[in-house]
Amino acid sequence: MAKTKEAVTIDAEPSTEIATLQQQIAAQIERQNQTTASLRSSGRYIAFKNAQLKVDGISIPANQLDVRVLAAVSERAWYSKDFDADQVQVPDCYALDDTGPHELAAKPQSDNCSDCVHNKWGSAKIGKGKACRESARVIVIPANNPVSSAIMYTAKVPVTSLGAVTGFAARCAQANKLMGEFVTKLSVVEDKKSFFKVHLTPVEITNDMNLSDLLRRQDEAYQLALQPYPVIE
Repeated sequence: MAKTKEAVTIDAEPSTEIATLQQQIAAQIERQNQTTASLRSSGRYIAFKNAQLKVDGISIPANQLDVRVLAAVSERAWYSKDFDADQVQVPDCYALDDTGPHELAAKPQSDNCSDCVHNKWGSAKIGKGKACRESARVIVIPANNPVSSAIMYTAKVPVTSLGAVTGFAARCAQANKLMGEFVTKLSVVEDKKSFFKVHLTPVEITNDMNLSDLLRRQDEAYQLALQPYPVIE
């Protein structure tokens, strides 16, 4: 009987330790997942890496989608450490549709972006570019979904394709139309110099839209595009 009790005691201790370790691992994984999710501008994301158009990680055939662009804002982001596109990172200093750092930026580098040393050509650690990375946050919805309820997706367009965003905005202004009135082809193609190029090509104008719904969704999209990065201790 004594031997049996001793065996039970010896077996119980490792089981308790393993269970506790598994709980800690599970809690840490959950925390990782929550942190990663909060780093996105929205819950739905469009990516262009390696000239592959992906929606929430799923590759899209022919690398193109028909969408409605609801908002587009400029972004500047500076990282004190080397930027790694494969890792989830929060910029130390950033600006959203503004001429100065966001109020929640961890390490503002200048009162005005135009005067910042990281906004000068040649300030990048590699190459002749700028250390502060320029891009655009573009909010879109699928063109074939109802404007009033369609899910919004966030796409970050790199500096090498900003001309596509400004060109599209100019087309809308020239036509005196809201961006969302256009069915627009969002596509990505390979490029020798910049690896890939993003294109926004207006396809047609929808004349029978409920403009009240569109205005409301475009306002929601603008607020989404201005969502700040999370503050991580």
